[in-house]
Amino acid sequence: MRTQHERLIERWIEKAKAARVLTASAEGAKTMFGGWFERLGEAADGDASASAELYKMAALHALALGSQGKPTSITVMQVLLFEDTLAEEGFESPEIRGLVRELLRVVADAQTVGHAERLTGRHLRMLRDASPVVRIGTDLVVGFLIGPMDRDNIDALFGRVMREGVGAGVRCVVVDVRGAEPDNATFHDTLVGYAQSEVAGRLELVITGLANVVQTAESIKTLIEDIPPRTLTLETRDLADFLDAWLVCKES
Repeated sequence: MRTQHERLIERWIEKAKAARVLTASAEGAKTMFGGWFERLGEAADGDASASAELYKMAALHALALGSQGKPTSITVMQVLLFEDTLAEEGFESPEIRGLVRELLRVVADAQTVGHAERLTGRHLRMLRDASPVVRIGTDLVVGFLIGPMDRDNIDALFGRVMREGVGAGVRCVVVDVRGAEPDNATFHDTLVGYAQSEVAGRLELVITGLANVVQTAESIKTLIEDIPPRTLTLETRDLADFLDAWLVCKES
């Protein structure tokens, strides 16, 4: 014989299927929403820890759906069907109504965060994969670091610049950081690592667009006492002025 708890879950799954808002397998839904039904009963009896656990479970569920690009209306409908199922089985009280109303707010807020994180992740991937790397003439490669100064973004851009530089057979590559966030310890570590690498012996790296060249140089000096010559240059000139001087030198 089915227990009341099992009946609630199965009834909710039927409703979710009919409304086309079932976002997991039947077994997965039994596990997930079975936990909701259990915690709700305890929370309605005044158990504060059960209330917190219920909201946490609902928030994580909505956050995951948001990160997958699912519309918020799906999660809201799941909660409304949750309430309908309880009412049909005779579970109605001011306490339950209050908990469900709070559940609606929690899932809506969490799914909004999930959507934002998804868009942010997509934006960062676009920056990482599409930051421009251009060849100027036959002797220079320039890359533009845009957005966050995090490991993934820095490594992706530097890797593309180095591959292009080595492939083109140039002696110097430039990374302009004017469009990036202020340089930080991650960026400084990358520069030091480059100066100490074998690639640095073949490609001089020039950094332009720094907000404070002196401060960056001091930060790097705490990590490495002496930078090998012709491996790393922190330019005080902006990219346009550097390129003008480079072209004049090349033509002379």
